[in-house]
Amino acid sequence: MSEGAEENKGILTAKHVTKQFPAAKGRILTACEDVSLEIEKGRTLGIVGESGCGKSTLLRMLCGIEKPSSGHIFFQGWEITNLRGEERRQMHRHIQMIFQDPMEAFHPAMRAGEIIEESIRNYAAVPKSERASRERELLKAVDLPESFADRYPHQMSGGQRQRVGIARALAPDPEILLCDEATSALDVAAQKNVLDILSRLQREREISIGFVSHDLALVSSFADRVAVMYLGHVVEILDAEDVADHALHPYTKAMLDSIFDIHMDFSREIPVIRGEAPSPLNMPPGCPFCDRCSKACEDCRKKKPVLREAEPGHFVACEEV
Repeated sequence: MSEGAEENKGILTAKHVTKQFPAAKGRILTACEDVSLEIEKGRTLGIVGESGCGKSTLLRMLCGIEKPSSGHIFFQGWEITNLRGEERRQMHRHIQMIFQDPMEAFHPAMRAGEIIEESIRNYAAVPKSERASRERELLKAVDLPESFADRYPHQMSGGQRQRVGIARALAPDPEILLCDEATSALDVAAQKNVLDILSRLQREREISIGFVSHDLALVSSFADRVAVMYLGHVVEILDAEDVADHALHPYTKAMLDSIFDIHMDFSREIPVIRGEAPSPLNMPPGCPFCDRCSKACEDCRKKKPVLREAEPGHFVACEEV
């Protein structure tokens, strides 16, 4: 971490981060554009949006899997944007990732105990003589019996595999867990189980969590803060408890209107977000949501809004609210 320290409130902070990928015929695909947000120590930041909005790409940059095209990322005030080699590898012990599909993340010929031990061994977290007891401790931490150490991934349910993924991520004692759609492939009961485990681990270990999902209701119930993304942009950041009643951005409100609830009035028409999101290969010059927004005016199509503090701690990128 040789870039020097900077004063930041968050334990992990992105400042004006953009990620672009080269595409066919010399075009550029912009996955994330000018994103600034932070994950606070011991708290959960939920990042929510439609598929393809750039939230997983953002998480991969925060973890160091992808390098930003521009912008800066800080861990505990130290810039980690351009770490390489051993410095970058050692940073991964502090920031661990939990992936959406553990079957893709696990070697199918490795038992659960070997999967967890590999993470322990990579970072020399404990002496060799203590690795077996550490494996058992980590399995217990995610509510799995010791016997699971001998199971292969195909011998577990989706929820059990995800818990092994959490155990593997915990092995080097990280300060931050980044969860990329970690519950989206699970049934409701397994989702609750995984979220309960993450909440308990956060309380016990003061772990900070970045949690990506397309489910606004789930994120609002689990996170402390919520960042809403649309077409590579953060369009709103607010406290999770304020999402339902105080969201301001038209896209956030449209997402709220689309949530199904057992108590909703099914005799009323269900609002939908009209139209399709523009291609990230052909970004509009103004607000990225203007073509689907009922409040859009001519200025919205010309000028791209920036995040502004509409209320204390509540940021929104819309000039019409």
